[in-house]
Amino acid sequence: MPFAPRHSSFVVLALTLATLAAAPPAPKPGSSKQAVPPAPTATPTAAPAAPLAKKPPAPTATTPLPGQRVSDAIEPAAKVILDRASQVAMNMRCIEVTTRGETIVWTDGKPNPMPLGPECHIYLEFVFREALFAPKMRVELKEGGTPRALMVFDGKNGIRLDLPTKLFLTSGIDWSSVGGDLLPSLPGWLLNERSYGLLRLTKQEGTEHLGERAAARVIGTETIDGLECDIVMSAIDTTQYNQDPSSAKAIKDGSEFVRIFETAAFARIDGLPRRIEYAPEIPGQGLSGGAERVLHYSALKLSDTLDAAVFSTAVPEGFTRFVAPATPEVAPVDAPPSVPEEPLMQRPPAVKPPTPTAPK
Repeated sequence: MPFAPRHSSFVVLALTLATLAAAPPAPKPGSSKQAVPPAPTATPTAAPAAPLAKKPPAPTATTPLPGQRVSDAIEPAAKVILDRASQVAMNMRCIEVTTRGETIVWTDGKPNPMPLGPECHIYLEFVFREALFAPKMRVELKEGGTPRALMVFDGKNGIRLDLPTKLFLTSGIDWSSVGGDLLPSLPGWLLNERSYGLLRLTKQEGTEHLGERAAARVIGTETIDGLECDIVMSAIDTTQYNQDPSSAKAIKDGSEFVRIFETAAFARIDGLPRRIEYAPEIPGQGLSGGAERVLHYSALKLSDTLDAAVFSTAVPEGFTRFVAPATPEVAPVDAPPSVPEEPLMQRPPAVKPPTPTAPK
């Protein structure tokens, strides 16, 4: 069915949004481009270093972060790049970007790349700067260059259009109900950075479950779409999202954490990633079931405002509301024959004893 939802856990988690603090005023509209923190004056270079730790350390008296290992370190050159990217993400007002994703599944020790996912052109407008409200969003899905689907959320209402069938579906504030299979196309890194970044800055309880960057280093440079990029490899520790209350101690001492390796290409022109690769340290662990994910970001533009028509949720002429077909009731297969119920056991009626008579 065109509207069967398939949710992406890390995006839905990042956008399970609530207001935690008053938001600073949004930047005043002016130029069409936002100010971007300058790139580092010196080209970050990676000093020779040992690979990121992959073996648990010996027990220590204190551990800075749950799941962190004694050999973990965020190198200065990597921190400069990561801090700049975080600053751009937290201060962003509007972004336009094209995303594509691919999955690599390992079978018998060999990589098995899946077909590259469809192209999605995305518009996001963060109405409240550095706040956890869901942004206004528009997602246009294309397959082979042909538009196939459209999802829009204007901050209050959502709409999903299936263009080949001319069917539509609407929602209220629960925009994810119409997002469905388009959710994985959203720029998860950006949404996570804004949401988790503010949670950590305000020291909200439980943020250690969201994933901590335990180690990072610059491993080289690469040119992507004509842009010079710094490649940063990070080790991120995250929980298995175990809901069992008895796992609280295991989460605290780090034994419930799994390690994900993130390799991101940050463009020097604006500090934002153009490609991100995720791979679990141990096959089968992590949010992608042990598969490797590669996310590509292109045609990226930052601005202070977007045309209001971009986020219109009006139903186009000629579209019909999608109605899910009723599910017929099916009799169970090989059901045992019904057995007549026996009458409920009843207590026998009480017998009234005879009335004694006086002797004559």
